[in-house]
Amino acid sequence: VHATLKHFVGYSGSRAGRNHAPVSAGPRELADVYLPPFEMAVRDGGARSVMASYVDVDGVPLHGSTEHLTEILRERWGFDGVVVADYFGVAFLEVMHRVAADRGEAAAQALQAGLDVELPTGDAQL
Repeated sequence: VHATLKHFVGYSGSRAGRNHAPVSAGPRELADVYLPPFEMAVRDGGARSVMASYVDVDGVPLHGSTEHLTEILRERWGFDGVVVADYFGVAFLEVMHRVAADRGEAAAQALQAGLDVELPTGDAQL
């Protein structure tokens, strides 16, 4: 059993605090404000599970962000735990963010970005 860090990253900085809104923070603000708590939980706390956020940063949805899920989380911080989708997060790559043509492409994007587990969508399982 592992506690899961939520919601990586920028969830608290979405426009008007809305659950599915984009994050208007630039790279510097992300690095200085939003990423440090997660980095400390991973490096110092030994976190074993991280959940991706519904938001997009600079137009890139977190569920499909190689930069955040692989380059920062895994490569830079050394995270070797499980990256989990928020409910329907993979399907949202198609139906909300519109960066995937169908659920299969959405699943492929999420998997390539570094996601390990999809929570119930029914038709986009990894």
